[in-house]
Amino acid sequence: MKEILDFLKNLLITFVFLLILYLVFRSVGGYKEGMTTDKEEEEEKPEVNNYGGNAATYSSKLKAHVIKLQDKSLLHKYRPDYENVVMNLDELTDHLMLQSAMSVNPKDPQSSIDALNRIASLNNSKAGLNNIMKFIDGK
Repeated sequence: MKEILDFLKNLLITFVFLLILYLVFRSVGGYKEGMTTDKEEEEEKPEVNNYGGNAATYSSKLKAHVIKLQDKSLLHKYRPDYENVVMNLDELTDHLMLQSAMSVNPKDPQSSIDALNRIASLNNSKAGLNNIMKFIDGK
């Protein structure tokens, strides 16, 4: 009977030790399971010096990233949906600009400046949306 108790005691101690070891390695990041994701690849430290001899490598990394984005967007398949989104964003921007214009308080110069800055920023957004539409039309 004593042998069985000693065996169970040793088995329990071994199990607890392995559990603690597992938890320690899992908490310090030494344990990874499965495939890596795009998020992990993005977390890599970017190359600081892309001049000279590193330019070709940098160019190929950019091209690979563009291909990933093309594969994600499926522009040829969802083109009408993307165009609708851009047009709706353009209309939303118009309404936000009108709302900002109507919120100008002539007695408070700072609020007037803030509202005009919002309008200018929204106007720049409209130019960006026009560029996006040109990009979609060009594909």
